[in-house]
Amino acid sequence: MGENKIEVVDYEKMTEFQDNANYLILDVRDPGEIESTGKIPGSINIALGTLENALLMNNDNFAKDYGRPKPNAGFPLVFTCLKGGRATKAAEIASRLGYEKVKVYKGSWEEWSKKQGL
Repeated sequence: MGENKIEVVDYEKMTEFQDNANYLILDVRDPGEIESTGKIPGSINIALGTLENALLMNNDNFAKDYGRPKPNAGFPLVFTCLKGGRATKAAEIASRLGYEKVKVYKGSWEEWSKKQGL
């Protein structure tokens, strides 16, 4: 198994990653969940069920669908969801597809929203 190591990050790290163009935060919750709760600033939503197809898209289609360039294999991806479970699955998918700098925010939205007072 040539999978890359998945790094777990905490709330403090996430505050550095939000709105930072050097990281792509991917919220893998369903769109309806995000509509009712909100999301981490700077993150994009790609639901877990569509993640693999999204990461396999060509650059033009990814940019058209998600409003930003498709990350290359060396670009840091940070996955988040509600409690960390789906984010971990998403990170495993990205790692299997060859992404080298994959991170999971274990606290995910539940911790973020509490610490942000949302």
